[in-house]
Amino acid sequence: MSVTPIELQGAELERVRALAESLGCILDEDLQLLGGVKGTTTDAWRRRGKGPDYILFGNRVLYPRKALAAFLQARTRERIPASMKGLL
Repeated sequence: MSVTPIELQGAELERVRALAESLGCILDEDLQLLGGVKGTTTDAWRRRGKGPDYILFGNRVLYPRKALAAFLQARTRERIPASMKGLL
């Protein structure tokens, strides 16, 4: 399922971003920026069911903030103190 987003710039992008935020979502472009990945990567995540839950609305992909928080929480790694590493 490849989604071709409408390329937005400047004021129009900010308007769409503000609308998404008012709905408790972030844009696919913002997830890419946050994760340091390309659109092809987030597209592959969606196809494989690996990324955060999302909403497909027209050609726009939105990620609910709660779904993104759950996705990140599930990937949180607990740090093990160096003094404990030898005991494990």
